[in-house]
Amino acid sequence: MSQFATDGDPDITSRQLAAFLDVSANSTGAVRHIANSCAAWLFPETQLDAVRSGCTLVGFPPTPDVDFGIRPTLRWTSYLAQVRRVSPGETIGYEGSYRVPKNTIMGLIPVGYADGFNVNLVGTHVLVGDARAQVVSVYMDAMCVILDRKLPTGTPVTLVGDGITFADHAKNAAIDSWEISAGLVDDARRTLRRIVD
Repeated sequence: MSQFATDGDPDITSRQLAAFLDVSANSTGAVRHIANSCAAWLFPETQLDAVRSGCTLVGFPPTPDVDFGIRPTLRWTSYLAQVRRVSPGETIGYEGSYRVPKNTIMGLIPVGYADGFNVNLVGTHVLVGDARAQVVSVYMDAMCVILDRKLPTGTPVTLVGDGITFADHAKNAAIDSWEISAGLVDDARRTLRRIVD
């Protein structure tokens, strides 16, 4: 197997494919693959014996320069585990990284960077109930958001879906969408977290 050096450059892709085919020509019985999502869509000749479709499987385009006509398929949800009123000057997060500027209602969601919600996503928005809420702090197993009103614990939270996209999160964090989606953790061996007041 190999990986293309660029997404969408026909000259580089063509040269790299030719080199790969030459090197792998005598690999009888081997499954040869070089195409990621972008190459598989843009250059059908790269599809060989298998393709590695990653980002297109969860429904976001492999490059923002091309309209692939795909729609999001992955939905990531959680719930509001705790709600607190906090006063101006109080701090939240590791090392008190967020200082509350005014009387604020904060919500705690039991999803953090250990689950794949990248710590660089501070500043992005999630959907709490029917309203967007800004993420102000991300911890290993939880995150804090600013709520526009007091909501009951158990209120559904959408991290991806219903208009909240990987691309929105990625833009906020100045990283690629696939870096977020590839970091998602879904391991049944993890202990279910229960927030206790």
